[in-house]
Amino acid sequence: MLDAENIARLLQTTVTPILAISGLGLFILVVQNRFVAITDIIRALNRERLELTRRRALGELKGAEVGWSEARLDNLRRQISILERRGSLITGALQYIFIAIFLFVIASLAMLVDQAFGTGLSHLVLLLFVLGLGMLFLTCVNLVREVRTSYDAVELDLAMESYDRFGGGA
Repeated sequence: MLDAENIARLLQTTVTPILAISGLGLFILVVQNRFVAITDIIRALNRERLELTRRRALGELKGAEVGWSEARLDNLRRQISILERRGSLITGALQYIFIAIFLFVIASLAMLVDQAFGTGLSHLVLLLFVLGLGMLFLTCVNLVREVRTSYDAVELDLAMESYDRFGGGA
């Protein structure tokens, strides 16, 4: 029977997971900001690559600039490749987060139905919750891999600075 006390308990039980989802919304915001930053950097590096390629094709580079441009183009390609890997990892992480939220919402609905009508869906609720946690685990794995990769592009940029400073990468 659904008296006031049972209704309050039912609402508390089903609303609590939804509140946790708002915390995941903040997590999504952080991850999406990383993704936007990576795509912005890829676009900037690609513009530089295209401009340098254009200048080389038109013969606008002379002397030492030719050697430098070859090294820079190689450097840009390598940085863009690293950033593409990072973007792919973050895209995967975002997909896992959204799947987790979907599973948590379905678990909450199943919990509501189970509590309201005694349908015996508790095993389904548990399964959905565990799958959602699994998706969050995969999100964290992808983000750890992305963070580990993030410094590689910086090291390439620093190597190019060394090339500039010592005239040919000495």
